[in-house]
Amino acid sequence: MPIWEIVDRRWKLQLHSPLQAAAAFLNPSIFYNPNFKIDLRMRNGFQDTMIKMATTNQDKIEITKEHPIYINAQGALGTEFAIMGRTLNSPGDWWAGYGYEIPTLQRVAIKILSQPCSSHWCRWNWSTFESVHTKKRNRAELEKFNDLLFAHCNLWLQAITQSHDGKCKPVIYDEIDVSSEWPTEMEPFDPSLG
Repeated sequence: MPIWEIVDRRWKLQLHSPLQAAAAFLNPSIFYNPNFKIDLRMRNGFQDTMIKMATTNQDKIEITKEHPIYINAQGALGTEFAIMGRTLNSPGDWWAGYGYEIPTLQRVAIKILSQPCSSHWCRWNWSTFESVHTKKRNRAELEKFNDLLFAHCNLWLQAITQSHDGKCKPVIYDEIDVSSEWPTEMEPFDPSLG
């Protein structure tokens, strides 16, 4: 039981974020499930995430217009294939295939639903962020800070690639086919390398 309590405690910390609420809201297999009930925390999380992800006022206007189309499953979202695909396809694939009539919400949904599930990869990024963004450097220009963080992350990824003796294949995001299957690991994960 103590182990399950630790697991539950960690899950609760991760599952109650605005991004998690937006992911559940935009996941068609969850949202369109007849047993699914939208609560206030989920609505607020979705709204908070949309405000952060909509970079322009025009995007905010478009998301506001497109939101009811998704909620009511209108147009391509309500076709027989889209309804079957809610549970058969991955959420990102579903949005890529059927969300074309609401392109702004489609773009945001694919970004959110294509995030990795583990927070492991974020941990080193935040520790770098915290070490650079101290009180001594709080006046540094944002662009210089972003460049420094970008260089640090790329050097870290390069070190990982070299430690695997070139067995890692670089990810080229422009070549990723959103409609293809989710990538899988070629070899078992070794936590000591993490």
